[in-house]
Amino acid sequence: MHVDVAAAKRKPIDLLTAEERMAIWESEQPTTALRGPDSNAPKWSDPQVPANAATAEKISTEITLSRIVTAQTILTTHYPEPKWAVKGIIPEGTTFIAGPPKLGKSIFALNIAVAVSEGGPALSRFEVEQGDVLYLALEDGERRIQARLRKITNGELSERLEVVTKWPRLNQGGLEAIEEWIKRHDDARLIIVDTLKMLRALRGGQNRNVYDADYEDVSPLTELTTQYRIALGIVTHTRKAIADDPLATVSGSFGLTGAADGVLVLARKRNSTTATLSVIGRDVEEQELALEFKPDLFTWSVLGKADEVRRSSERQEVLDLLHQTGELMTPANIAELLDKQPVSTRTLLFKMRDKGEIKLFGKKYQLPDFNPPEQNVPSVPKAKKTGNARKAEQTNGLDAERSRVPSVPNNSQETAEKEAAQDIDRLGTRERGNGKANGANGLGAFPAENVPGNAGNGKMRMDDRPTWRQSIEPIGKDREPMPF
Repeated sequence: MHVDVAAAKRKPIDLLTAEERMAIWESEQPTTALRGPDSNAPKWSDPQVPANAATAEKISTEITLSRIVTAQTILTTHYPEPKWAVKGIIPEGTTFIAGPPKLGKSIFALNIAVAVSEGGPALSRFEVEQGDVLYLALEDGERRIQARLRKITNGELSERLEVVTKWPRLNQGGLEAIEEWIKRHDDARLIIVDTLKMLRALRGGQNRNVYDADYEDVSPLTELTTQYRIALGIVTHTRKAIADDPLATVSGSFGLTGAADGVLVLARKRNSTTATLSVIGRDVEEQELALEFKPDLFTWSVLGKADEVRRSSERQEVLDLLHQTGELMTPANIAELLDKQPVSTRTLLFKMRDKGEIKLFGKKYQLPDFNPPEQNVPSVPKAKKTGNARKAEQTNGLDAERSRVPSVPNNSQETAEKEAAQDIDRLGTRERGNGKANGANGLGAFPAENVPGNAGNGKMRMDDRPTWRQSIEPIGKDREPMPF
């Protein structure tokens, strides 16, 4: 039997077979001196004969040292790409699938198992590498599995998905049974264990560190799946406590997640059809996905990145609210009705406005096609040119005459009146006019005829007023000065 010595040297010592130990020993140029002083000691060709203590220690040391390589060797070595069960979320190795009880994580795992065995897209989004799948449904019976499969599929499945409802625990032959199943399937690709509690070793009455116990339960599974390059999904529960780190929500100590290669944390509010899936692992891109659960079909599907879907959902809520109200609304009103934070709502509205999804009318928002009602602004009534025009203007707080021509103090008015009367006397006119009214404007003009009331009292425009000479009618031969 040919043994790959280089691969054997990279294995843990306790997992080496007798053939591998022998091959490693021979590659290290063993000598008779290492076999002990007894010349009659059995030959190493018999793997059933154990070596003495000195020889065993030497083998262990040599194996350990033989694993040392230079960093340059690592840089230049071609390593095969990881094998995927579900590309992007479940690579080879151990991956936990954690979620609250009775919220669909077992159905989620069954969706994955069916997709890999059939070669179809997983969760309506991810590529899969088709292969043989073993589903350990340790908390369900075959009748329940049947009901779920009938909803998930059209009633026809290939022979590549195998289901079992009973399995021994890891320390009672369960680990060896998993390894034997892998060996009997040349295209073994995925094993689902639902749940870890039903498979992990029972250790009663032992006062052991919880972290160490959790790590020791998972690490043999991780080593086994890494050795055979197969994916193993382990379904487990999350705690009720809320934590910012999804890993902190997985039930148990950090020994469980520390020994695994990746973790998928499924979070869903009860009676809700949407959920989030946190993807964390050594060989995967850390991300948070938004999922939709269809209970009538027993299927899970990915909607996209959780933050993008969340923003789209929040935007849709705003659009629906504006459509329903049909009124202009302030950011504070929108935040209150949607039960959102005012600051985050205001930021969201700014982004929606920049993209043209909504429009700003003054300080309020509505849909872009919204037609705001016309606002009737009361206009200032114009004063009629009547005898009470000046009074009306003063009542409205306006004094047009004062705004155009500065008023003349009283003493100046009297002087102007006298001067105007004297000029008229000198010219011999018989029409004195209303000298007081005209003198008030500093002009000796007569009031225009046919002007009712006192409308001409300071109401004639400057351009329309006759000049001084135009206002005086020349004395003809047939007219005599009026005697005073």
